Amino acid sequence: MNVFNATERRGLAAAVASQLRRRGFRVGQIANDPAKRPVAGVAEVRSSVAGAAAARTVAAQIGRYVAVRDQRRDATVDLVLGSSFTALRPPAAARAALAPSPATRPAGC
Repeated sequence: MNVFNATERRGLAAAVASQLRRRGFRVGQIANDPAKRPVAGVAEVRSSVAGAAAARTVAAQIGRYVAVRDQRRDATVDLVLGSSFTALRPPAAARAALAPSPATRPAGC
């Protein structure tokens, strides 16, 4: 995964990348957003269809985000931090977001 900063806050991507590494993520690039477009919300999670499962795992660390599908050919994920970003979710909340929901039992079963 890559961590990009779409804000004016200096060092934000590096700080978040460090936290994600401590959670077991392998972080590649850490930089300002190469797309150079504003992200007004908390974050964007950019990936291709091949990276959908990885994107879900990254998104669980954030909470509120906008999913952006692109045409990359691999399963890498870009986490792009926006102007409303304040912190990653606590680890327990991130794990809970990834836990499968119990299926409801149909009536009569």
